[in-house]
Amino acid sequence: MEAAWRIFDRHDSSKCHERYPSVVQLAVYLHNGQRVHFNENKAAQVTAAAPPNTTLTNFMLLCATGDFAKQINYTEVPNFYTGDKSSTTWKRRKRQKQKDTPGIFETPTLERIYTVSPKQGECFCLRFLLLTLKGLISLDALITYKGHTSLTYRESCIARRLLENDSMQRLALEEAVVTSFPQQLRNLFAVLLTQTSPANPAAQ
Repeated sequence: MEAAWRIFDRHDSSKCHERYPSVVQLAVYLHNGQRVHFNENKAAQVTAAAPPNTTLTNFMLLCATGDFAKQINYTEVPNFYTGDKSSTTWKRRKRQKQKDTPGIFETPTLERIYTVSPKQGECFCLRFLLLTLKGLISLDALITYKGHTSLTYRESCIARRLLENDSMQRLALEEAVVTSFPQQLRNLFAVLLTQTSPANPAAQ
């Protein structure tokens, strides 16, 4: 079809097809967990170099330097900014529908942030925070809430009431103590660790 269109309508300005809306892939990873590509000859050079910039690191730079970026979360960035694939930097859109803020333009996009399994623990909680919080200037800001700094992203999610605590698992163990043998308790504890992803296993 496209070959025929190019032959018979080569002077026509109409489009044969188009992709709409655009799809933007967003990276998510733990601190200094960016993906790098190297071979045997460049392994030492890549290891000694600074971690490469990604859509996530440049979003944090954008929030630190721009007032409007502080009003949106990570997944909303492609609606208002275009990504430079060579440097993964974000540049403000210059056409499409204008927002109430002067100089801000918006266009519909599909954001695809990497899927993270709940069994991956910290990375799953980090992704949860990125989907919720706005104005991210650093990954350390995700673990700070109301003046308290958490040790993990999971603790930060619990403090913000984004995740439930371990009350249900603890209650299940307390009830099992009354009727179960030690081996059964150990089996139940193993099931809770592997299947329910408790927030603080050491406190169980």
